[in-house]
Amino acid sequence: MDTPPSEQKKALISGVLILLMHLLCIAGLYELFYYIFSGYLIPLILTPIFTLIFMNLYRLNYVTLPYQLNYIGFGSLVSFFIRISFIAVIAFVISKPLELLVFKAQTNEIVKNYKQQLYNSKSQYITQRFNDDKNEILSQLKNFKTQPQLTQYIPAKKAELEQLKTNYNSRIQKLQSDINDGMFFIKTLTLVNQKLPQTNIVTLFVLIIAFIPIYYRLKRLPTLGEIKYKEKYDLITTEFESFKQVYQTIFEKIGIHTSYKSRFQDSPFNREPVLELKPIIGTEKEFYSSLKKISGKENN
Repeated sequence: MDTPPSEQKKALISGVLILLMHLLCIAGLYELFYYIFSGYLIPLILTPIFTLIFMNLYRLNYVTLPYQLNYIGFGSLVSFFIRISFIAVIAFVISKPLELLVFKAQTNEIVKNYKQQLYNSKSQYITQRFNDDKNEILSQLKNFKTQPQLTQYIPAKKAELEQLKTNYNSRIQKLQSDINDGMFFIKTLTLVNQKLPQTNIVTLFVLIIAFIPIYYRLKRLPTLGEIKYKEKYDLITTEFESFKQVYQTIFEKIGIHTSYKSRFQDSPFNREPVLELKPIIGTEKEFYSSLKKISGKENN
């Protein structure tokens, strides 16, 4: 095996941490979907699907990172920071539901207090509107009783008052139900982070777990096989450059000034052909003149 023991250890740690990221992703997404749908069935269905999506995106960005930043250009550097940002977003999304899970008791108390305050505020407004309307109807009834010609409208006003009370009770009950059933996920995260700053430890923990494999990958040393490959690559390219110099020198000895022209952009590996290569063609007179020079040098 040509991998140094230190690199094997880093690879093992990275593998364990990536596995831990899978487990954290499952826990975080299940808590998120449970919080949204208030049940067990839908979270059990959605959690594996979104875990596969999130972690495949994480692994895709991880395996496409370069080994060393010293040898990449500006475009690759931009791509690198985009991948890093994407990994940070994935870790951040996973960590937020985990904050609510880890600090569940404190979170429930914060949410309970918020819902109570929200109910008090909304119900006070509804009650104020109800009292205003009720007082107006009672005032009209009192006025009707003092004027005999308007007594015929008293039953209708009493029915209107009863309907007003029914609507008021219905609105209060609906308000209570909506607030109790509301998830207020974003608001809960905001309140929890404001009142429990220690929850940020969870986010920091997940980010560290996500980025330790990234750090090890960027600091990875080349294996013996990769070193040998680079040595062979350098040898081939060096010899090819020498060949081009010898090629040019040979033709210069017979009076022809030319250089080696390749049909490929990546010679001598010849994997990327040149789109358009215009051949250099001389005249017939130049050709015979070259032959005479060669014959003269051979006779000498």
